[in-house]
Amino acid sequence: MASDEHELQGRKISGTPVPIRNYVFAKRAAAPDSTEGGLVLADVAKEKPNFGTVIAAGDGGTYRLTGLKMPMVVKPGDSVVFGRFGGLEVTYDNSKHIFVDQFDLLCKLKEGEYKPENVEPLFDKVFVKVAKKMDQTASGIMIAPGATESKNMGEVLSTGPGRALENGEYEEMPVVAGQSVLWGDYVGTKLAFDRDNEYMFLRASDLLAAW
Repeated sequence: MASDEHELQGRKISGTPVPIRNYVFAKRAAAPDSTEGGLVLADVAKEKPNFGTVIAAGDGGTYRLTGLKMPMVVKPGDSVVFGRFGGLEVTYDNSKHIFVDQFDLLCKLKEGEYKPENVEPLFDKVFVKVAKKMDQTASGIMIAPGATESKNMGEVLSTGPGRALENGEYEEMPVVAGQSVLWGDYVGTKLAFDRDNEYMFLRASDLLAAW
């Protein structure tokens, strides 16, 4: 195959696909073949990685009210995390890739490493470590399994700069790292970074309270 010839969805194309407007073209990270304990995984048991490397990015859209150009916050070579839903997965040169709107990206990963301390949330995203369930209340009352204590609560680890506004600036975030927050049901994206903790990405608008 010639150097400028590629294959997209089984069809030969010339050159790398160029994303339009706010879209990002990323190569999805390969699924692991085994667990940390060495257990070989069947294809159906492999978790589909939700992160990858940006191959190409659009030049940004235009705000309708102001005519200002929307800035692209990622560039080729950046490691990014995206939600498990949304975007279009495609096969490009025999590898899984995805087209996704930059506003649906959750974060960038510093140094390309999939670790919670390397998370850099984008736009109005809030990265939270979920509070662990308690065995008893502060007054010593035992909590039955399935009770709602600590539900939808956690600690803010990092935040993005804010929601992008039509004037080209960012809306101020309502929370900062270190605060505890409460959020509603059926919001956010859960992610696993390690075995001991649960993490979530939320939008600032998903938060109900902070302290």
